[in-house]
Amino acid sequence: MYHMFQISGDVIRALGLKMKILMTVIFGGLLIGSVILLSFSHNFNDQLLDATSNDQLLAATINGSRKSETPHDKLIGGLLTADFDEPSCVSRYYQSSLYSKPSPHKPSEYLVSKLRSYEKLHKRCGPGTEAYKEATKNLGHDDDNYANKSVGECKYAVWVAVYGLGNRILTLAYEKLHKRCGPGTEAYKEATKNLIGHDDENYANRSVGECRYIVWVAAFGLGNRILTLASVFLHALLTDRVVLVDQSKDINDLFCEPFPGTSWLLPNDFPLVKQFDGYGRGDSHCYGTMLNNHAISANSTPRHIYLDILHDSRDEDKMFFCPKDQTMIDKVPWLVFKTNVYFVPSLWFSPTFRPELMKLFPQKEAVFHHLARYLFHPTNQVWGMVTRYYKAHLARADERLGIQIRVFADDAGYFQHVMDQILSCTQREKLLPQVVAQEESKVNASTNQKLKAVLVTSLYPEYADRLKSMFWERPSSTGEIIEVYQPSGERVQQTDKKIHDQKALAEMYLLSLTDNIVTSARSTFGYVAHSLGGLKPWLLYQPKDLTAPDPPCIRSTSVDPCHLTPPSHGCDADWGTYSGNVVPFVRECEDREHDGIKLFDEL
Repeated sequence: MYHMFQISGDVIRALGLKMKILMTVIFGGLLIGSVILLSFSHNFNDQLLDATSNDQLLAATINGSRKSETPHDKLIGGLLTADFDEPSCVSRYYQSSLYSKPSPHKPSEYLVSKLRSYEKLHKRCGPGTEAYKEATKNLGHDDDNYANKSVGECKYAVWVAVYGLGNRILTLAYEKLHKRCGPGTEAYKEATKNLIGHDDENYANRSVGECRYIVWVAAFGLGNRILTLASVFLHALLTDRVVLVDQSKDINDLFCEPFPGTSWLLPNDFPLVKQFDGYGRGDSHCYGTMLNNHAISANSTPRHIYLDILHDSRDEDKMFFCPKDQTMIDKVPWLVFKTNVYFVPSLWFSPTFRPELMKLFPQKEAVFHHLARYLFHPTNQVWGMVTRYYKAHLARADERLGIQIRVFADDAGYFQHVMDQILSCTQREKLLPQVVAQEESKVNASTNQKLKAVLVTSLYPEYADRLKSMFWERPSSTGEIIEVYQPSGERVQQTDKKIHDQKALAEMYLLSLTDNIVTSARSTFGYVAHSLGGLKPWLLYQPKDLTAPDPPCIRSTSVDPCHLTPPSHGCDADWGTYSGNVVPFVRECEDREHDGIKLFDEL
């Protein structure tokens, strides 16, 4: 028996050595596997946002400093709320903060507080809430006593998209309001309940609760849409309304939802949606027409009005900006906006709005810069276009120059005088070097030469091709290496075509990531790009008679966009005063002559 145990013990000892080795291998494998799994678990979301350490290095390069030296502010000084999950909209937090240079413009604490309050209001009044259901319940009715009904806190502004993408692009307070009043809330249902079909003379005296609305109807090009949506949102902040966005166009393919826990998309069953295309100055609900017909007063308020704030609006439509008119408009539960201009500068004419605007935006020129970074977050598909192109073509450059070219002509295309103007501007302003003959080049090929990337955006590829050829065939006078890139050149603007609008939006963001930017006068595309990036652009004057202007361009002293074709004069005491002289910080745009105003900090 003993021998048996002895033999067994020898066997066990022999096996024990093998078992030790086996157990060591197994344990080591499990340990490594668990470390890998733990690492994967911790980094899964980060991998969706920034797959490699090279991306972090890229981000540090763009920001001009190493990540460890300058921590990134994902919430942009409190402008954004932390209530979203990151992977569903990569651009909102992680990559957007990494890829954008730190802005010199910081949001005010008051703006941050106002935005958080708005978010709460939107939750209470947004789509799907009882407030929304009540607000829309009788929206199509013509009830004589509707004006006297209580509709609570929710007042709404509907933005309708028209024309291009540029026109279609506070925090805490607004987000709260949107949650209370947005689509799906009881407040929204109540507000729309009697929207169509009633014409009650006493409707204005009814309590409609806290939920009042602005409906934004998409119109014109993408640049216009972005600018107008920011304008409408600011008006909503000033008047405690909930913004709802017409989703009949491609807004959902371009931007993520900006308000947590609710939606800014106008439900497709909204009672007035079939009337959007027919809205015009002849409509009986158009505010200017109602003024002409004496159909609106402090004692006779409709359930909804249509606001026509376009480049060619009548003077009576532009009365919207005057304090007395705002008092009447404030009583209307539903405002439907169709606009193609950035009308923010004209809101400062109102003595009622001005003190609030001063608190919200101590840096006046940064209005759109802040609103755009709060509202507009490209979808993952669009942001992927931005990041891939940046990494492939712009990331390694020592300096990046953006050139945005818009040709305003019936037979637009490549014009030599436009090319001459671009070269004249960029070379006079030392943005691009001259080219010289090879024998005149003073730079040795082995010298550590500076690389400058030039990003050109235009419907026409010939301008970028001309620059490419020039800097490829001959050396630069400074020894810089100039590389020219153009993401697309589709020749024809194709507004509302999904992929076209996505490319256009990606190009706006790429331009905003450059160090310096040259843009065309009057171009809403250019306005969005430079203001989004907080850049003071060189503005190319609009050519006349097929001749390059001299001087070719001017450096703007403000990052804010221009309000094209604004009201020609002020209101009340300022009646007859040119609108560019009403307040010292709202002045004529550098690229327009008596045809545009903008906000300035430099007096």
